[in-house]
Amino acid sequence: MTPDFTGIPNLERLVFEGCTNLVKVHPSIALLKRLKIWNFRYCRSIKSLPSEVKMEYLETFDVSGCSKLKMIPEFMGQMNRLSKLSLSGTAVKNPPSSVERFSESLVELNLCGILKQNVRVSSFGLFPRKSPHPLLPLLAVEIYPTSGKMGPYMWFIRVWATPSIANWFWM
Repeated sequence: MTPDFTGIPNLERLVFEGCTNLVKVHPSIALLKRLKIWNFRYCRSIKSLPSEVKMEYLETFDVSGCSKLKMIPEFMGQMNRLSKLSLSGTAVKNPPSSVERFSESLVELNLCGILKQNVRVSSFGLFPRKSPHPLLPLLAVEIYPTSGKMGPYMWFIRVWATPSIANWFWM
């Protein structure tokens, strides 16, 4: 289990990358309002996280490779700095509804292993429903289909802040 974080409220970077024996996350992690980096990449034994977090300064949320993780927290409050959300290689079926608020701040979104064939990116609530095309609000997007050990219908999505016609790819 991770330590109790109540004594360090100003923590900005939390990196447990590769801690394969880490099973539980102390609920006090949700109290780290100044956290900028949440990196639990390849913590394969983690099964759950707090149901909601309120981290105004969070920029990176990376739980990729946490293969037993089925749900990520709802992001509450003024969290408009999140630029990287990586859920690849998790058991997450749907990102929380609060992810929709990050469509303008996200620079990198990795859903490899979550999106299956015939599932539209817009169905994850990342783009405004009023848009005539689900990718219209983005300046550029690149989608990489992959295959191999993880299965034939995996996707990597990257969003750029600067437009380049060569980067456009429509699903």
